[in-house]
Amino acid sequence: HRIYLANFVTTTDGTGVVHNAAMYGEDYYQLAKDKNLPRQDMLDHQGKYLDQENIPQNLRGAFFKKGDKIILAELKDQNKVYKTENYLHSYPHCYRCGTPLFYNKCHFIRSIGRSKTMRRRKNIRVHAIAKTKHLVGALRR
Repeated sequence: HRIYLANFVTTTDGTGVVHNAAMYGEDYYQLAKDKNLPRQDMLDHQGKYLDQENIPQNLRGAFFKKGDKIILAELKDQNKVYKTENYLHSYPHCYRCGTPLFYNKCHFIRSIGRSKTMRRRKNIRVHAIAKTKHLVGALRR
């Protein structure tokens, strides 16, 4: 385990200590990138741990909030927990069903210029609009 300082972790807004889930928060991702830490998906689009070799068997398929309890119990069993206490803080939930939400990574596509396909599609649309206008004009006469 390693400890990294980060300006987004404060004692005024929280405990002053956080774990890093690199793919599930913009600040976490940037810290992981800056420190060359692994950046890989652990959850599917429903917030369940993926069924992959790099994920412990007891977490696979579990909802991420249930994973907290599984991991804490395992650490306690291994006598690796100094102290636990509940800390009340805000957490985002779906306004419709109350399900805890998680920030999932976003993919950004950078477009430099237009590809031939994009130009071709634009020309087809322009050609179709011109034909339609011509047809409408002919019908009006």
